[in-house]
Parts: sequence; structure tokens; C-alpha cells
Amino acid sequence: MKDAFREFYPDPVAVPGFTWPAGIYPDAPDSSIPDPEDRIDFVYFSGTNVRVKKVQRLGNVSDNSEISFAEYPSDHRALLAEFELLEN
Repeated sequence: MKDAFREFYPDPVAVPGFTWPAGIYPDAPDSSIPDPEDRIDFVYFSGTNVRVKKVQRLGNVSDNSEISFAEYPSDHRALLAEFELLEN
């Protein structure tokens, strides 16, 4: 299995791909402590005739979301991957 995000963005330093956290939650027990950024959401694929065309993170309005929503209902971002099936 291959990681679609890392296939499309191979350099983890240039594009870390953080999907956690997706925002600030003032109702959390101690929201003064920021959550560490991490990559917890993945799209895996396999096959020799498959190419990743695009990968985008969906989430709140931020630099870590390519598709953003003013009111995003989750504590982590989702991934949307687009693939191309190649002929043999």
C-alpha cells in the first residue's frame, strides 16, 4: 500500500501534511495547551497502473487546508485524493 499524500507531496519537510488538530476548541478541558500538529489521516492505494493526480486536505480555514469551511465539524482534517488509472 502506498500513501497517496506522500506520493503527491514526497518531501515531508516542505509539506508536512498535518491533519491534526483542525482548529481551536475553547470548550476543551484545558484549551490553553495547544495540541501538537500531526498527520493522522491517510488514503492508501495500491496497483502499478494507478497515479495520484491530486490530494487535498479538507478542514477549517487555515494554511493546513486546501479546501476550507468556515464551520468545520471535526477535530481533524479529511483527505480527498484523486487518482488516474493508467493503461497497461
